[in-house]
Amino acid sequence: MTDSPNTLVGYWGLSFTPDGDMLHQFEVIRVIESGQYAVQLFSWWDGCPTCLEILTAEVLCGDSVKLYRDRDAMVEAADRETAKTQRRRA
Repeated sequence: MTDSPNTLVGYWGLSFTPDGDMLHQFEVIRVIESGQYAVQLFSWWDGCPTCLEILTAEVLCGDSVKLYRDRDAMVEAADRETAKTQRRRA
């Protein structure tokens, strides 16, 4: 992962629906152009790569996304979010 202050490449993230449910898990893999990033989405089922999406820096830094410095931190956060959602639905 690069530590350049001008890029989000190398960060991992979770995106959320307006209701607070997790939507996607992803890694920011490339700058497409200024302010646009390619993100690799991963399956919830087996963690394998699924498809690519283009997201803006505005979306990546917005309220519906949480970013993490590495995969392990993202997985731990996803586990906490899953437990929280299960408690909310119980």
